[in-house]
Amino acid sequence: MMANNVFLSWSGKLSNSIAFAFYEHLPFILQNSSSFFSPESIEKDSVWFNRVITELYEIETGIVFLTKENIKSEWI
Repeated sequence: MMANNVFLSWSGKLSNSIAFAFYEHLPFILQNSSSFFSPESIEKDSVWFNRVITELYEIETGIVFLTKENIKSEWI
């Protein structure tokens, strides 16, 4: 399994939809990349916060999806 090298950060409904579209299409744009998108990359019943922290320590690149609804979110 290839290590994740692009962290997709989102908060809110619209930002989630945009990040999901990137998650689905990034392998076609950057063939040797993989991405971490929490709804798809974290197994159910796992400790999600620990997984996110681990990914952030190991990640090479991050993309933050900002929208009007999340610009003041504490998660951003």
